[in-house]
Amino acid sequence: MKGGEVAQRGFRIQSIVTLLAAFGHGARDWDELEAEVESQNDKIDYGFYKDGKLIIVAQVKSTQNAFSKSDIIKWLNDLHADKPDADEYVLVLAGNISKGASDYINNINKGNLPSDITLQQKVQIHQKPNNIADLIKIYRQDLYEFISANTIMNSMPPHILGDVAALLENEFQNLVTRQSRWNHTDIVEFLSEKLRHFAIEVDDKYTPLSVITFERAIKTTLEETSHENCLDLRDLFEGRFLRNEYSWDDIIQRISTFVSNLETNVSYKLTVEAGFTISFALGRLMDGKSGLNIHYAQKTLKGTQIWNIDPEAFNSKFDCKYLVEDVSDSKTVAVIIGFTRDVIHDVKSFISEEEIDVGKILYFRPETFSNQFSVLNGNHAMALAQCVAAEIQKCKAQRTLFFPSCPGAVCFMLGQLSRPLGQITIFEFDFEKERTYYPTYTFK
Repeated sequence: MKGGEVAQRGFRIQSIVTLLAAFGHGARDWDELEAEVESQNDKIDYGFYKDGKLIIVAQVKSTQNAFSKSDIIKWLNDLHADKPDADEYVLVLAGNISKGASDYINNINKGNLPSDITLQQKVQIHQKPNNIADLIKIYRQDLYEFISANTIMNSMPPHILGDVAALLENEFQNLVTRQSRWNHTDIVEFLSEKLRHFAIEVDDKYTPLSVITFERAIKTTLEETSHENCLDLRDLFEGRFLRNEYSWDDIIQRISTFVSNLETNVSYKLTVEAGFTISFALGRLMDGKSGLNIHYAQKTLKGTQIWNIDPEAFNSKFDCKYLVEDVSDSKTVAVIIGFTRDVIHDVKSFISEEEIDVGKILYFRPETFSNQFSVLNGNHAMALAQCVAAEIQKCKAQRTLFFPSCPGAVCFMLGQLSRPLGQITIFEFDFEKERTYYPTYTFK
């Protein structure tokens, strides 16, 4: 690699590492970010300010070789000499680290500063991949979580995230050339503007994708979906029930394999002709980190509609009424969703008859009546799903029993939000035989 290419690559790594420090896991609370902080010896690659004070200064190093202990001692001392009054010093090493240097770093990160380092403030040394592709993957995941945490956009097609991540990186590199500071509020506004700009419009150009267990009304779905994009599970089911020779582990494995073979550069229109458990499982496997661009086709009394999330019209404050009933000290919580039918009495009777020990019952319902028109569109579905997920998380349950009566899109979106919620067991209603609930699958 030529000298210019090496320098360009090093600058790219420095940019991504700085963005990771700003948005990534464990990022400190800060007001302003400054690249190439002006100092006596120009050793500071970036710094963070809080209430006007420089709280963190950092230097980024990358190499194809292994970092040594002597390198680390020199760089930390140089960093301190350049800015002796900072609160914290950070050294980021993109590449491999020698065994001696690794032990030395672990000791420093535990707060044990050796005598060969002049500073006495807090020191952190972070190792990152020297591969740009790996760094970008981490950066996009962390940016997605930052966007979600700041409620800029609660759901987005992955290719939009990629475009915005690239633009943010470019904007940061422009910042370096201007040698100016970047305000935290300005970054949020920048991201909001770009996400609105890239949000795609609903059209008929999506590639059909379907998952089927029901026999009813599937002719159109089968006609428009290619063989490789259709997961037909009818041979595993008899009506709504699994055949005796199969288990839900078999179903989830089939779905997981199917999803893993999908393309990340294709916009899919997903039709689910199946029960709540499968919609939930698909959402869990097709969340924001999957890299898939999915548009849920929801069947309504007005026909099939694409229930996307429109960032310009999204309102996370849709009214979602819910009741909380304390039952016992159990860490199991029953979550009842009655958006399309009022099912609380059925579920409570089932819990009582089966002698299921639950600590709380959470009942979610629309503001007015439970019917087929209670959930309006994709924005409304996501807002309701977020409300349910947030309340489950507040309960800190060890196990959640989930009784849904809602559009499949709500279950799909809840699946997308479900990974932080702990163990969830789905219960579906038997409309055909016993007319009661039965458990299907437990998501760990």
